[in-house]
Amino acid sequence: PRPPIVTVAGSSSSDPPDDLVARPALASALRSPMGLAMDEVARKLYIADSQNGRVRCLDIAAGTMSTVAGGTGSSFRDGEAALSGKLFRPVGLELNSARTDLYVSDAVQNRVRRVDVTSRPVVGGTVTTICGFGTEQAPFELLLLEPQGLALDEATGQLYVADRGSGRIQAANLSDGLCPSADASRLECAFDGISEASCAALGCCFDAEHPDCKSQFKQDGRATPGFQPEDVLTRRDGAAAVPPISFVTGRSGRCCYPKLRAMTTLEIIDSPRGLVLDSRNGAVYVSQPERNRVLRFFLGQGRCSSTLGVVTCSV
Repeated sequence: PRPPIVTVAGSSSSDPPDDLVARPALASALRSPMGLAMDEVARKLYIADSQNGRVRCLDIAAGTMSTVAGGTGSSFRDGEAALSGKLFRPVGLELNSARTDLYVSDAVQNRVRRVDVTSRPVVGGTVTTICGFGTEQAPFELLLLEPQGLALDEATGQLYVADRGSGRIQAANLSDGLCPSADASRLECAFDGISEASCAALGCCFDAEHPDCKSQFKQDGRATPGFQPEDVLTRRDGAAAVPPISFVTGRSGRCCYPKLRAMTTLEIIDSPRGLVLDSRNGAVYVSQPERNRVLRFFLGQGRCSSTLGVVTCSV
């Protein structure tokens, strides 16, 4: 007979993972694994390896595990390749039925991100932000604080998010992203120099006027740190001019930044964590570890709504 409980992934080692290529799952270090998502067709189990800042993929048949997002990169920008983009504390996972998009909640970045697990050849990379502004100084309808569990309703195109820090359950409409020009200056530019068509293919916003796209100069003529002009440092008689002069020739800046989904507050619930959708009965179950209970609420009853940052709930 089969043993009732077996370990399928993780070792007793606390060393950082080194499985950017597949290796035996029982020899791979996990640190505080949390959310799970199953690809039943391919027999793959996705694991939110929260303390290692990675999403791992367990090939159940082969008994091997590899990293699919997080990697060793340091960039938080959108459009990074999945193994280069930085995940800080992945917690919740949800996989769509087409097995192409894996949604990941990052409790430290305060965002929900989408990882293209099929590695489609789209210019710009495979990690983009779906919702959450990334900071606590965000417009109310874009604000997430410590997002946790996720539940996807593909019939309505809604992604439900346990917004633990704000004490509420939110719904993000995946088909209705926003390109808020007033807030764009507070978002990091995802890609520099991308074409408008490639940006649109990623479902992102194209903006040639984004601050990151402009060549900015200090008063002494030198480019600001981080900006690399094509032609730098005019020399005079073999020596650097004082002050050095930086200039750009023939370069146009184009930026592509994430299309954020405005969120609607569905319920006010203290410290929600896990979520699961009961689509047949139109209900969502929510775990509350601080209250030692699991709640259920029915969708479509309009008990809570948010307008201009004010949440109103009917009795």
